[in-house]
Amino acid sequence: EGYGPVLHDLDKLRHRYGNFVRPDFRHPASEVLNAVTIGEDGGMPKELRARFSKSGVAHVLSISGLHVAAVAVVFYFPFKWLLKRSEYMMLRWSVSRIAAALTILPLFFYIALAGFSTPTVRAFIMISIFLIAIIAGKNENKINTLGVAAFVILLMRPEALFELSFQFSFLAVLGILLVNRFYPLKLETTRDFVLTTVKTTCAATFATLPLVLDSFGVLPIISIPANLVFVPLVELLIVPLGLVSFALFLFSPYAASLFIWLNMLLTEMMIFGIGILLKIPYSSVSVQPLGAVQLVLYAALGASLLLAAGRTWARYAA
Repeated sequence: EGYGPVLHDLDKLRHRYGNFVRPDFRHPASEVLNAVTIGEDGGMPKELRARFSKSGVAHVLSISGLHVAAVAVVFYFPFKWLLKRSEYMMLRWSVSRIAAALTILPLFFYIALAGFSTPTVRAFIMISIFLIAIIAGKNENKINTLGVAAFVILLMRPEALFELSFQFSFLAVLGILLVNRFYPLKLETTRDFVLTTVKTTCAATFATLPLVLDSFGVLPIISIPANLVFVPLVELLIVPLGLVSFALFLFSPYAASLFIWLNMLLTEMMIFGIGILLKIPYSSVSVQPLGAVQLVLYAALGASLLLAAGRTWARYAA
């Protein structure tokens, strides 16, 4: 109770929601929903957590950069679309800047809902700096913006440099930004959305793979197809529906039950799908961490793949 009555009341609401979901809906899908909605993952069965890890999608179980970024996307583009419906707004102001400013509010609500855990606060700072860059009209060089975000976070918490969640988040974002520079990401059409999903998943997986091998000693062969299917499912459906169900729970648990039930269905589909993928022979294998020479060759491969977008010699090098 030492951190103020407002946050204390919000924390009580989080626990009430978790206790409502846990006994009244099917296990273990209810625990997955609590983990991705309010950040309570203590009731997650170890066997289920191990299955998510072996398939390379364990990151969807904890509220961190991926979830906060998804919430930003879910709010930013609808805000921008709504503002563009007004000719008055379009002629007088930059709707992108206004949408970015409005997006910070639901982001703050989400990290409050997650209990202000360290990874979510760090992700909030990082994504807010990207949004502030849009507001200031300085978002052309996104890698510089990522550097500013890293500087601010390390200024507040220097030991974060040695934390896995910090390293994973920034390597994944750096990989995506590098791919965007050489293979621009677009979202205008359904085809663009599918290609962007493939590119970002491959980029984040490639950038973080050495860290995965060094930290866990497991190479999840099915990681890319699993992420292509389950990350959009979680980020675009399960997390937003979880936020809607929590908002409705504040007024009526019965109204929230419909969205929770729908989320249970989607979550059970995900658990079932991961079980199917893990039955594939050699879906994950144990490997040694990369040595110095292997890391240099791996980095050279990554650079060649990026430069191959415009240089023939880089394709041969790759």
